[in-house]
Amino acid sequence: MAQDAILDVGDWFTREAGAALGEAEMIAIISGDGSSKPSGLLNVAPEAGADGSRTADAFKFLAADGVGAVTADEMLDLVYDLRAAYRANGRWLMNSATAGAVRKLKTSDGAYLWADSLAQAQPNTFAGYPVTICEAMEDIGAENHPIVLATLRLATSSPSGLALP
Repeated sequence: MAQDAILDVGDWFTREAGAALGEAEMIAIISGDGSSKPSGLLNVAPEAGADGSRTADAFKFLAADGVGAVTADEMLDLVYDLRAAYRANGRWLMNSATAGAVRKLKTSDGAYLWADSLAQAQPNTFAGYPVTICEAMEDIGAENHPIVLATLRLATSSPSGLALP
């Protein structure tokens, strides 16, 4: 069948296997427990303490005012809570459901803070920072950490996140 198929079965399998591997890797990066996989970003409970006072590998979170929504002010608080050195190359990380809520946030004069990219291979931005969609991130909800702003790289960074009560 592989030789007679109209579509390239080998190519299809390679793409599908690669996508599944990439998704599994992203889940491990976000919530891995360190056992035969990376210790994920959310593996160590985030803490509200200042830099230098938190448990090793715990990222800082800012508590949101409400449970079911995120505000533009809270998102901007994340920007300026992050150290300037990390903020310079900062990037948002959130899942599609959260992005759907965030892209509706507006300034007081009604302008959207989310900017769709018009250039191919350029990410959308929120408040000037690129947005990476990662389905492994938590949804907006009680006790969740749905949004991270960080310099995302393999080296150590000091991300800040938004936690909902």
